Amino acid sequence: MIIQWEVACQACSREGHDSINCSWVYTRCRKPSYNGIRKLLRSSQPTSLGKKCFTCQHPTCNGFQWFEEQLIEWVLHQLNILMEMVVLGVGQPITGSKHSHGEIPHVRSQTVKGRES
Repeated sequence: MIIQWEVACQACSREGHDSINCSWVYTRCRKPSYNGIRKLLRSSQPTSLGKKCFTCQHPTCNGFQWFEEQLIEWVLHQLNILMEMVVLGVGQPITGSKHSHGEIPHVRSQTVKGRES
């Protein structure tokens, strides 16, 4: 008998990877004027105990975002890219690239040139 199960990440709770390979643990700060790194943490406040959030580690940045908000933004952005590709009928996402969540991933477009007669 073979037992299989999906690995659930201890950091973000998403399936398919563990916390060592989680691309959500450290992400780039979203404030353009800061070169900070956001860290995925769990709230210790009584009203939001255990809720996941990002805080910027830059000493003068007060950047904060709930994980659920960032995840929704990221999913909507991915859907938008796919819809644009379907509507335009061109381009393909660069696969295998490691981009920070919250950053806009690059899309490689294809241009089809006709031959001149």
